[in-house]
Amino acid sequence: MLFFSSCALSPEDMEKAVHEAAENGDLERLRGLIETAPELVHHQNAASASRSRTPLHEAGTRAVAEFLVANGADVMAEDHFNWTPLHTAKSADVAEYLISQGADVNAQAQRQFTPLHVLEDGGAAEVVIKKGGKVNMPAKGNVTPIPWQIQSSQSEVVPVLLKYGARTTVVRKDKKTLLHMAADRGSPENISALLKKGLRVNALDSLQATPLHYAVYKDRVGNAEVLLEHRADPNRRLSEEAAIISFGGTGSVSETAVGGYSPLQLAQSEEMKTLLREHGAKD
Repeated sequence: MLFFSSCALSPEDMEKAVHEAAENGDLERLRGLIETAPELVHHQNAASASRSRTPLHEAGTRAVAEFLVANGADVMAEDHFNWTPLHTAKSADVAEYLISQGADVNAQAQRQFTPLHVLEDGGAAEVVIKKGGKVNMPAKGNVTPIPWQIQSSQSEVVPVLLKYGARTTVVRKDKKTLLHMAADRGSPENISALLKKGLRVNALDSLQATPLHYAVYKDRVGNAEVLLEHRADPNRRLSEEAAIISFGGTGSVSETAVGGYSPLQLAQSEEMKTLLREHGAKD
């Protein structure tokens, strides 16, 4: 029955369907499509969001990955950014299987990103590390996995990297620490994890900004709350120049801002202003 329904699809619909079946873990439908058109196992999705990935890049379950490889899928196939299926592994089971079939745990894609730079699943990342993935392997610009992952607001890979020895002393040329990066774009959970590793909550970058300044300016209330609970200074002021360069200030300093911009003066939402005042911020 499935075979005939697959035959009734247009070539374009079959191409779309094979990727959907792989991603959704629909092995029965996938089997029918591949039996009808075996070449689909190598099809690269042209949709912009998919980055020319093969069905194996999108495998939602180990069973799907096993079926695709058994039918000729290449575990080292590359998408538009040279990511292999291991770079996009959706679970520990999928990652473990791909590695067992010869996937390179330290394969470098564009910008020399390894799977640990871009994986989104924490379980998959742990498998990669246990199989030899290097937690401090630098990519282009000397970027190791943790500063890249730390800037993802949903990253569950950061605790795994920290567990296995990722260096937390990373500092950018502008003197931003991992905590500055996490405050700017990361999650409260990752900020907490970094603080437990001893990163300084009031560390200053080249513009004399603390992590709290970045959390406040981006209106990341959850991030600011964690920082304040760990004694971030709610009254640390930026110079006017720093506010203009780094935080989009207008350059017209009000009478109350003489001496520099405080976090409270950078705050945009009432929720953020209330939080700051609750932790001692002064108008």
